[in-house]
Amino acid sequence: DGYPCLQWQDGCSYNPAEAEPGNNNQIPTDINGDGTPDNEQANVVGLINGPTGKYEGVELSGDCTLNNDELAVRQESDFAAQDPGFDYGHTFLNFAATCSDTTTTVKLYYYDVSGDFTVRKYNPNTQTYATVPGATTTTETINGHQVLVATYQLTDNGPLDLDPADHAILDPVGLGSPQSSSSSNLSDTGQDS
Repeated sequence: DGYPCLQWQDGCSYNPAEAEPGNNNQIPTDINGDGTPDNEQANVVGLINGPTGKYEGVELSGDCTLNNDELAVRQESDFAAQDPGFDYGHTFLNFAATCSDTTTTVKLYYYDVSGDFTVRKYNPNTQTYATVPGATTTTETINGHQVLVATYQLTDNGPLDLDPADHAILDPVGLGSPQSSSSSNLSDTGQDS
């Protein structure tokens, strides 16, 4: 029906013969390719991005538990403000987690995506976008697919964490492509704090 299908939901069972991009009923059971089914790891979750039909996933390091109920694909148009300097064709992953560690490594998995992207974050409190400091993107082969992996550090109650509660993390983040040089503003539209 065009909405993300999470592994733990009914109707999202995995059949390798049916797990092809664009099939909104099936997702890989090992989105990060580590050999352990995602449903056995509280810190990993995958979904189908409804608008693009591609697999996406989130992995957190350390002792973190992702809140599957709050994992969502968001489009830039869902937010109160638009970013005049970047396009977001691969949408935003909005996720929440509880972590006992102060700092966690975040890995975002984008199946069958290639290109030069900047990892960007939207702050709904200030209605601004900012580039995630120190974020990197690499390309890996996982489950026979080319996967763009975005990696960055997130500190509980640090500048990237939107949840003020201790050990709780909230993070809407996406892949941005700079708009053409005819755009009037290619810089950040604000600082995320």
